[in-house]
Amino acid sequence: LAVLLGEPGIGKSRLLSELRNRVSRAAPDRPAEERGWVEGRCVSYGRGLPYHLVLDLLRSMIDIPLSVTEANVRPALEERLQALLGAEADDVVPYLAHLLGLPLSPDEADLMQSDPERIQGRYVAVISRVIRALTASGPLVVVLEDVHWADPVSVDVMLQVMPLTTPMPVLMIFAGRADTDAPGWRLVAQPRTLLGDALTEIRLQPLAESESRELVANLLEIE
Repeated sequence: LAVLLGEPGIGKSRLLSELRNRVSRAAPDRPAEERGWVEGRCVSYGRGLPYHLVLDLLRSMIDIPLSVTEANVRPALEERLQALLGAEADDVVPYLAHLLGLPLSPDEADLMQSDPERIQGRYVAVISRVIRALTASGPLVVVLEDVHWADPVSVDVMLQVMPLTTPMPVLMIFAGRADTDAPGWRLVAQPRTLLGDALTEIRLQPLAESESRELVANLLEIE
């Protein structure tokens, strides 16, 4: 796990963009949807939207863009999971369809008649299975951006998913501001004790005056 912390505009997204370019160049022959990069983003009003971070990550994992119409999301979900999981897809589709708010069959609806804690546990299990399937074609980078805006439920899910991925070739990156009062701060604080040396923390600091001058000189190609 890598934790990337810094104030707005200090370069977190630029660092992630450079890393993504390197990941893509490292596997040029793999299809675009298998380039080893999935990401979820939080929105500024997201703390009150349960699962909004997990949902954004899930859409990236199963390669369903926001432009896909609601009527086509369920077929796209089934097709993608069939390609990833084969026969196991039948066990996974109902829970991810429920998480995405898609129509369920009567049998699937009956399956969801359980307490929320158990359902959340199934979400964790099936998301971990999809991540494992994505690593079959090579290492995977899982990025969560702006985690200071994460909702508490998504934080709970990701804290449970994270240890399940430790045997897999997965690099998780949590990027955000050092807002210790935000629910998303648990994504930074709890892994410190859980992962120890497996966690890398990067805090971006403002440039010094001499560094700012060097940057401007390089950009403008002047003394």
